[in-house]
Amino acid sequence: MSQVHVRADEPAARTQSDNSNQNSSNFDEDNGKFHFLVTGGYRPEQDDLVKFLVSIRSIQSYKFFGDDHFCGGCLISKKDVLTAAHCLFDSSQTVLHRKKLRVVAGTPRRLLKTSSTQELKVRKVRPHPEYSAYTMANDIALLRLKGEVQPDGSFVAIIPLSDKYPSAGLKCTAIGWGAIFENGPLPDEAVSGDLTILPNEHCYTFSDLEGMICASNPIEYEVDACQGDSGGPLICAGNVVGVVSFGAGCGRPNSAGFYADVHYHRNWIERNAATCPLASWFPLPLITLAMQALRAQCLGINQL
Repeated sequence: MSQVHVRADEPAARTQSDNSNQNSSNFDEDNGKFHFLVTGGYRPEQDDLVKFLVSIRSIQSYKFFGDDHFCGGCLISKKDVLTAAHCLFDSSQTVLHRKKLRVVAGTPRRLLKTSSTQELKVRKVRPHPEYSAYTMANDIALLRLKGEVQPDGSFVAIIPLSDKYPSAGLKCTAIGWGAIFENGPLPDEAVSGDLTILPNEHCYTFSDLEGMICASNPIEYEVDACQGDSGGPLICAGNVVGVVSFGAGCGRPNSAGFYADVHYHRNWIERNAATCPLASWFPLPLITLAMQALRAQCLGINQL
């Protein structure tokens, strides 16, 4: 997959990466330690977030399982993956054909296929209709799966959409298989990074795009999303709040990563995905009928 074209003065997107030189870890011979700084710096002993994460890949591996990963995503229903729009375009800015894509869930280790691994083909590719590769506006998209994922609660799970705009200071975690440093190799095991939502006025010093939020780590500026993390979730308080979009390189000082704001785009997401939100505003006697109507709507009208 080739890089997304951006302006010379524009922050680089967290784009699809050529994996030919990225399927290994980085070892520092000076101190005998592996460094995983840019995509988060740590792997929790018990990872409760990786079950929401999926790997978006080519329909067939190049040489071995997982070497074709180019973007992340998260499951928002049994049939829908939320990701970034720029992940779904080729170098000529043509939408990738569904037959060229597959989604892999239940695989914390990108290069290891296990009994929990689920591989699914794609039925529909739906980038936001107002996405701009030039400005990176509306960098959000959906993949409708050909089959259904089977959530098990341990390796595969569906994550709720954020129901409010994120406030400055909110603690979040980005997770993915992105490069462990700028233009570096991709890790095998998913890596987490703790980030804090920044005030809008701070974000506007880098980019004034509407519908975007930005985040960084106030203690370790190296903690950031990077190439290969694109489309992956920014998770706050158990909800997906952002989708990895772009930044000025990876983990640079006095910078920040940008994420498509899920709540800002929530109406578009729900119109185009079988998410079936709970209609808690119905009077109690009508709740059963309301839920039945919502299920029917998701199975019928909302089909992509």
